Amino acid sequence: NRWAVVLGNGINSANQRPVLIVQYLDGTRGLKLVPATNEPAGTGYAVDNGLASPRLVDLNGDSRPDVVYAGDNLGNMWKFDLTSADDSQWKVAFGGATAAKPLFTARGPASLSSTTRPKVQPITAAPTVRANDRMMNVGTAAKPILRAVGGTMVAFGTGRNLALNDAESMDVQTLYSVLD
Repeated sequence: NRWAVVLGNGINSANQRPVLIVQYLDGTRGLKLVPATNEPAGTGYAVDNGLASPRLVDLNGDSRPDVVYAGDNLGNMWKFDLTSADDSQWKVAFGGATAAKPLFTARGPASLSSTTRPKVQPITAAPTVRANDRMMNVGTAAKPILRAVGGTMVAFGTGRNLALNDAESMDVQTLYSVLD
C-alpha cells in the first residue's frame, strides 16, 4: 500500500547484475533492491549485464502489481514475484533464491542461414504483456472439448543501440511471444 517507482538498474550496470529497483515515494522513501542473481561479478548472469525497463502486471485486479517482467543485456526475460505484502519476500519467480532462473533466454543464429542459436540477443525495452485468451482442444475429433489455455503472453523484441558499434552490428534479432 505504498507508492513507488519501479525500474531496472540499467544495461551495463556497474555491479554487472540485473537488479529490479523499487524506490518508495512516501515515508522514509526507502529503496528496495531485488537482484535477479547473486553470482559474483563476471560469472553466470552477472557478466556485463543489467536490467532494462520493467513491465508491472496486476494479475488479480487489486490495483497492485503482482509480477514484473524485464529483460537484460544477456537476453534473459526475468519474472519477479511481488505477491507478498512483505517486500523482503519479493524474488525472482523461478528457481529459488540460490539458483534463480529467467522465464526465457533469447538466443539467435549467427546468420540468417545458420541452424544453431549461439548468439545472445539483448532485451533492452519493456515487454508487452496481456492475458492469454487462446483455446485448445483437449478432446477427440469425435468429441471435441475446448479449454482455455490461460496464462500470460509476454511479447518483446531483441536488440540494442547503446554502444558505438551496436549500430553497425549485423546480429540477427527476433520478436518473441512467450507463454507464462
